[in-house]
Amino acid sequence: MKEDKILLDFEREFNPTNIPFGDIIDSEPKFKNELFNQFCNAESKPNFDLYLADFYSQDEINKGFKEASEQIPVSNSKGVVVAANFVTTTPFERSIKKHHQEFTDKIVHGTLPIKYYCPDIEKTTIVQTLKAINKELDILKESVFDEKTDKYKEAEIRAYNVIKLVVSLGEFAQYIINYLQQDKDNILLHIKKANKSKHDFWKTLKSNFNNSISNSLPQQTTEQMKENLLQLVCCSKGNEIIDEIDKIYLDKSLSIDRKIVLIGDIKDIFKLGEKNIKDGVVSIFFDEKEYIFPEWKIKSIVDCCKDRLKKLKRRQREKALPPQQNNPNSLKRSEHLSDIITDEKSKEIVEAIKVKYKNIKGKRLRILLMALQELEFLPKNRIAAKFHACCKNDFDWEIASYNAMDKKYFKIGFKTKKGDYIESDDEKELKQIISYINSVINS
Repeated sequence: MKEDKILLDFEREFNPTNIPFGDIIDSEPKFKNELFNQFCNAESKPNFDLYLADFYSQDEINKGFKEASEQIPVSNSKGVVVAANFVTTTPFERSIKKHHQEFTDKIVHGTLPIKYYCPDIEKTTIVQTLKAINKELDILKESVFDEKTDKYKEAEIRAYNVIKLVVSLGEFAQYIINYLQQDKDNILLHIKKANKSKHDFWKTLKSNFNNSISNSLPQQTTEQMKENLLQLVCCSKGNEIIDEIDKIYLDKSLSIDRKIVLIGDIKDIFKLGEKNIKDGVVSIFFDEKEYIFPEWKIKSIVDCCKDRLKKLKRRQREKALPPQQNNPNSLKRSEHLSDIITDEKSKEIVEAIKVKYKNIKGKRLRILLMALQELEFLPKNRIAAKFHACCKNDFDWEIASYNAMDKKYFKIGFKTKKGDYIESDDEKELKQIISYINSVINS
């Protein structure tokens, strides 16, 4: 019986239109169930609806309020109001007023029976948190009218405050974040008395707010993040990458998203020692507050490690390369293109080039070299002759002379009078080759 009463209380008290983000709660059963659990344990309050139910059925209440709302001023045949101040109250309204006075007196004297109390949904953590979030959004909207508003700083401040509140919602945080970042939020929020420039300012402010939310939200617990990071490292051969960096490079820190992340702080995963960061910025990876980066940011660390290692290997090779020889025929004929391309898929890249760009020669061979250099698979300097010799060894067609691939034959684009840049055919082909090689790597 008690369970039935509290369920009825919840259904009566939960009104999505009166609670910020109420529609989200109503559409997500798990979210709504958690609110119900908090409601069951919330502080109680006197409820006039429960008291009134002893005197009227719900149908009678609905009918009574409808009749009261339809009371209109008396007017003459011309439609002119002649008795606006003499609209009488209905018997139902007078009865309601009487019962409400009785209800109030019982509260004051402490004689209101317990059956007229119910949990206060306003006292639940979820509703209080959602109201606080909504307040931050209201402040953000009002800032549009302040000429001194910094649309970047204000957005970051509000996003930071919202994040602190959202995190307390646990697994339900993402529902609110998704709603906040929806594009329709830019359209449906009405700004009173705002002209077009103010509306545009709001869109910029809201866009900056969305970006700040995305860049700041911790999405997983420390243990979950460690596990995911370990999987990323294993999939990306991260341990091997870090080991090699450890051997050939002294600086153990990477700059990611304006934060300094010390790789050595990722305990038991990356095999690097601790190193103090010169500017005093401390890594915030696995601290006691469990504030951690989202998975996409962790993945960026692995990608940065790969990129760092690739560059380091290239530097080592450049240092080890002999001076450029004028006669490419004097180079060893046994060396192959896959031997000098740094990517782990070097052989697949060469085979794909031989199929896609069969009969490539002269200037187009130079464009291929430039593409591999742009991708940092080959050094920028002192490699052209070796590249030509390797192509000659690998390709079963005539590639023309070394001089035929001189960079002077590569044509660049031009700017129009309006300032628009028109790419040359050579520049377009360079982009196409880079895109194709990337597709080979990612396949």
